[in-house]
Amino acid sequence: MKRNLGLVLSISLLAFIVLYFFFLGNIGLLDVDEPRYAEAGREMLESGDWIVPYFNYVVRYDKPVFFYWLEALSMAAFGVNEFSARLPSVLCALICVYFLYTFLNRFYGSTCALIGSLILMSSLEFAALARFSVTDMTLSCFISSAFFCFFLGYDQILNSHKVFKHQIKEFTYWYLLGFIFLACAFLTKGPVSIVLVSLTFLPFFWWIGKTDYFLKSKAFWVGFLLFIALILPWYIAVHNATNGDFTNTFFGLHNFDRYTKVVSGHKGNYFYFIPVVLIGFLPWIFFLPQSIWSLFKRGLRVLQTSSKDQVPWFCFWWFLVIFLFFSVSKTKLLTYILPVFPALSILVAIWFDGLIKKGKSNLGVVIGLGVFFLICIILLYVCLFQLNIIMPRELKTLKLDFQILTLAFLLFVGVSMAWASSQKDLSLTFTIILSTFFLTYFLSISLLLPKIDKHSQYLLRTFAKDMPRDVEISTYQIVKPSLTFYAKRKIGKIDNFKKLQERINSEKKFAFVTKKTFLEGKTLINVSKWGSDNRYVFYTNYGKIESTKNNEPIKKKENIEPIIPQVSQPIKKKVEVKPTPTPPKELTKKKVEIKPINKPVVEKQKKKSRINSFFRRKTGT
Repeated sequence: MKRNLGLVLSISLLAFIVLYFFFLGNIGLLDVDEPRYAEAGREMLESGDWIVPYFNYVVRYDKPVFFYWLEALSMAAFGVNEFSARLPSVLCALICVYFLYTFLNRFYGSTCALIGSLILMSSLEFAALARFSVTDMTLSCFISSAFFCFFLGYDQILNSHKVFKHQIKEFTYWYLLGFIFLACAFLTKGPVSIVLVSLTFLPFFWWIGKTDYFLKSKAFWVGFLLFIALILPWYIAVHNATNGDFTNTFFGLHNFDRYTKVVSGHKGNYFYFIPVVLIGFLPWIFFLPQSIWSLFKRGLRVLQTSSKDQVPWFCFWWFLVIFLFFSVSKTKLLTYILPVFPALSILVAIWFDGLIKKGKSNLGVVIGLGVFFLICIILLYVCLFQLNIIMPRELKTLKLDFQILTLAFLLFVGVSMAWASSQKDLSLTFTIILSTFFLTYFLSISLLLPKIDKHSQYLLRTFAKDMPRDVEISTYQIVKPSLTFYAKRKIGKIDNFKKLQERINSEKKFAFVTKKTFLEGKTLINVSKWGSDNRYVFYTNYGKIESTKNNEPIKKKENIEPIIPQVSQPIKKKVEVKPTPTPPKELTKKKVEIKPINKPVVEKQKKKSRINSFFRRKTGT
């Protein structure tokens, strides 16, 4: 197996690249983040305004423009659909993998580079976010690529000559490319990119006494000027176009306030990202402690020997800085920590590559897989006997037991085989782990996710697509950005029940969606039910419409004449209200009041009558 490892790893890498594109557009955009970015790109393409980003036809201050440019260009090339919305994330993931391969190949050879690339592509969070239309993968790609380029530039200068005064004259294009990636990151998510790169590079190279290889390099400052030239034009243009509102809101609310305060309810304690890393770096997290321990055993003296020996320590520092930076932040999201996974992949790849080259079994691999095996047993037990308890109530009706159990059993078998081979052939062990994740990933995106998607938002998308252009669409007390993307129009939001009824009573055609629970104990007048699923219910204020599905009309209640002029107070019945039938005139002339019979009184009277009859018979009266 060891002799053919390079070929096996190359084929595996190609298979993962194909898998990243597999079924990319078969699942609808998931609320709330994906449709926001996709719709901003669509509106940019529709309006032709490439300076100011819009969402729901309102200026969007949340993020800079670069990711919207990628979305708009993708949609211009492949149409407005889910595939084109997610394509930029997949391409950025592959760019990150390419530069990681280039980086490791420079210092450790092609085998280690292939191992590192496959570890990154098979990491749970990286593989998942590569298929989502969000900015985090793009930011992670640009920051990681900037790290790789700056370090490769430093290595080129360091090894160009033996004397520093001649080394520093070396002009490296890696610095220029690094600043280009940094500019792209700044245009994707703002100043956080500069903060992360500065906090990683400056302390590390000051620690090893190599800051002069940057600060005294002509290429470094040329790259810095290129960085300024790339970011300033758009920031100045959007500042002028919005009269400074974008600058104040983006740098204030969406940067400073997000770090110092909780924004949009996304809070978490200082330990928030520990489980995120533990789960997000599956299945390789079981080998991370051994990799870090191996690094510590080598000590700090290796930092002064060569740039190759500095790589693991640099990656560990890279991970530590980003992890601590976002742990201190008040606003937290699962995706913030994504830039640490390339660094962790390199650490594990260097350790694994060293073990494979030695050709000996390692206790760290055996222990790691042993822990993984025990977790798989617990997972399999839960799926067999406790699945109905832990599964969300909304997913129980989907009957996903077989699919989930199949994935758990596959994981159990794969880890068992890897554990069994770990004492004989580590290259075979690595291949088995990789194959297990590949099959699990493939089955998840082909069998499990489409069924969940159809359950969760299929009717919502159908509703948005089927509504004619002359119908105004709104939501009631919910936020669903996917409506804007699929309806291709502005979506209103109503939070007051009285205003909702007033909007229904208007002459203009109107449709809305809400959660079923929000209408409990309330009555709507003049509504026609369009449809419903487990969570949402859809209404219009006009008569029967036809569905595009099978060209069959959907049965609905016809329009209802209001019983009272206005509905200002909630009524205890649900939404469907039937008209009160008009009684005949002869029955309306006189009201007849029928009192209910009091059963205890009747029984008492009967008992008293029986007693009187008994005494009459005894007395003869």
